Amino acid sequence: MIILGNLQSPMNSHRQIARGVSAFLEETRGMLSPQDHASADDLLQHGEWGEAYLLIVTQLYEYEVPIHPSLYDQIKSLGQQMKLKPTAWEPLRELMRRS
Repeated sequence: MIILGNLQSPMNSHRQIARGVSAFLEETRGMLSPQDHASADDLLQHGEWGEAYLLIVTQLYEYEVPIHPSLYDQIKSLGQQMKLKPTAWEPLRELMRRS
């Protein structure tokens, strides 16, 4: 189980993270099923950006979607900003493709 860290940070940081998760969702368009993309988008629309992040990461891992190292870096950075435990993104390391 992934536990969210302490999200007590300035409102601007929350907005920045929300924008980052939104960009992450767009970056993974076509990598996720239309249903998973819509579910993550719905979570974002309701302010549940942490849950949206976890849904995207989980689905990438579950379906073994190859990811570029730069996308992994983006995923890791967002996870760190949200103060998630590294176990939230580290499993995706094995999906990195070399290009």
